[in-house]
Amino acid sequence: PTPVSVHRQPAGTGLPAHTDNVNFLLTCHLGLVVPPGVCEFLIGEEARRWREGRLLVADTSFVHATRNDAASDRFVLHFTVWHPDVSAAEREGIVRLHDVLRGLEEET
Repeated sequence: PTPVSVHRQPAGTGLPAHTDNVNFLLTCHLGLVVPPGVCEFLIGEEARRWREGRLLVADTSFVHATRNDAASDRFVLHFTVWHPDVSAAEREGIVRLHDVLRGLEEET
């Protein structure tokens, strides 16, 4: 899982459709400041709207995009959690693999 961070999406912007290609984590957004208007998280064919104080959880291995058609910026608390179908042994293997890859990047 990734560290907790605050993500801001400026008014009138969007994030183009993409995939994280990671199905062992779930992406979580807690709405902090959600202006009136269309602020959506599009996952596959489904559109979800952020709401202040509400948690939105998504599997971002599916193609997803965002949009903020509101007049002001949108802020969410962003973090990831392990997918509940990933076993403890699988989590350990994934963490070890990432540690090895990180070490290889530092050597270059």
